[in-house]
Amino acid sequence: MVVCHTGDGIPFSLPSLFIAPARKFPDLRIVLAHCGGSIFYQEAVVAASVCDNLYLELSTLMPHHVREILGQVPASRLMIGSDLPESLETEFCKILNLNHSEEEKWKILWETASTLFLRKK
Repeated sequence: MVVCHTGDGIPFSLPSLFIAPARKFPDLRIVLAHCGGSIFYQEAVVAASVCDNLYLELSTLMPHHVREILGQVPASRLMIGSDLPESLETEFCKILNLNHSEEEKWKILWETASTLFLRKK
């Protein structure tokens, strides 16, 4: 598994740049940290929609972006994270306050990441 920063750092951090490696290495699980940021989150959604081995990490996004993404990408491919300990409460609250099922929230808060990070291959 690889976790890659996306968003700030253009052009090297564009989510679309991960489509080719995801297709070349279909068994490699790739996490797009920050889901492209608030500017490129839709590009990350497109990348995830064409590559089943791309996962989206949602930190730093606005709550309305998270809701929109969850409408397009299953919760089993989404996770929450943080670059800073100071932002943990904000990141968790974004997910806990979603108007979605408890199952989807659980997947984003725990299940997706635990499956990826703890799965042995």
